[in-house]
Amino acid sequence: GGWRFFGELLFSANWSDEENSMVYSGVPGYKSGDTEFDIERYRLWMTRKVDDKTTIVMRLGKSGMTDGTRWERYWATIQLPWGFEMMAGRWLYDWELGLYDPIHHDALFTNYPYNGFYLSKKFTTGDIAFFVAHGENSDPNKDAYTYGLRFNKHFNAKLRLAISGLYKDVDQDTGSIISDDMALIDKSVYWADFTVDFTPSISLKG
Repeated sequence: GGWRFFGELLFSANWSDEENSMVYSGVPGYKSGDTEFDIERYRLWMTRKVDDKTTIVMRLGKSGMTDGTRWERYWATIQLPWGFEMMAGRWLYDWELGLYDPIHHDALFTNYPYNGFYLSKKFTTGDIAFFVAHGENSDPNKDAYTYGLRFNKHFNAKLRLAISGLYKDVDQDTGSIISDDMALIDKSVYWADFTVDFTPSISLKG
């Protein structure tokens, strides 16, 4: 009936014959020598093209430290007039393009799930994107509105430059940076990123 299903499964198997060895890891009672078989992640993706302008996407599964199976993603992609495209629902975006924190190997500001509206438009030489979202209590951006704007331009076949900005407006601002919960403070961040393609297989990103 127009539905498409696909999935992911990450299973880890760790063997050890030193069952009683103890190594400090910051986790009480952690045993480095334990034999563990764990399902680290499982996901079931479901997509359906409703018509020429609307597609829905949903993901059911478990990832990381989340408890139990839950709906992790659910959004509709809608084609709007004048070449605009909108995602509405719970979606994930990444404006850092893999240029992640070298210590934690993760994005600093983006690459998080959001509930809201994401609007974008592609041009011949680039694209522009804007979103407004509100976090749930379990999200990194809980109890706050987050606004984002990004301009991305290809100056030629070798050089691309983008300027991005995020503004977080919490529901109940403490009004002070001295707080037990840094998530309760308004904040903003702006940055630029670029790509220089020397050859089809060699690029510089920063």
